[in-house]
Amino acid sequence: VPTIKHKGRIISDSTFIAKYLEELKPEPSLYFDSNDKLNKEVLMLEDWAAEAFVQPFSKLAYIYLFEPPEVIIESNEFDTGLPLIDNNKSKIIPLLLNFRLKDMGVDINQKDILKKRARASLEILLSKLEDNEFLVGDKLSLADITVASHLSVAQKVPYIAEDDVYEPLFEWQQKIFNQTKRRNASSIS
Repeated sequence: VPTIKHKGRIISDSTFIAKYLEELKPEPSLYFDSNDKLNKEVLMLEDWAAEAFVQPFSKLAYIYLFEPPEVIIESNEFDTGLPLIDNNKSKIIPLLLNFRLKDMGVDINQKDILKKRARASLEILLSKLEDNEFLVGDKLSLADITVASHLSVAQKVPYIAEDDVYEPLFEWQQKIFNQTKRRNASSIS
C-alpha cells in the first residue's frame, strides 16, 4: 500500500494520497469541477488500475525474470568461490528461485492465467481509449496518470511489450508522461 508522510501526517492508499495532494495543490485539478459522475469514474478507474495491472503484470515480470534459470546459472555474478556450491549451481539455483517465487506469491503454473488477465485489462484500456485522448472526460485526470504509471510494469513483460497490438497504449502513456513531465522508466538510464 503506498504511503506518504507529509508535515507529520501519514497517508496511505493512492486514492487518499491523491485527494490529499489535490488539497495541497488544487490547480491544475486531477478531477472534474462539480461533475460527480465523471469524478466517480476517475476514482473507479484509479482503483481498477491497481487491481487490473499490479497483480498480473508484477507476477508476470517475476516469472519472466526467474523462468529461464540458465541465465542466472551461467552468470559469474553469482559465483561464491565455494566449489561445492559453484559446481552445483544448476541444481541449487532452480531451488532458490522456486523458493523466492513462492515467497513472493508467484506460481509459475499460473503464467497463462496471468497473461489472460493482463491481456483482458489491456483490451479494456484499448477500447476505452479508442476514440479518446483521455480515459475520462476531455482533460487529464488522476485516472490517466494512474493507468499510465501502471503501464510501466506492463512494458517490462516481454509477452506484452513485444505485442504490437498494445503499441497504441504505450504511445498514449508517453503522451500522458509528456503532459505531466514524467519520464518513462524505460527511458531513464
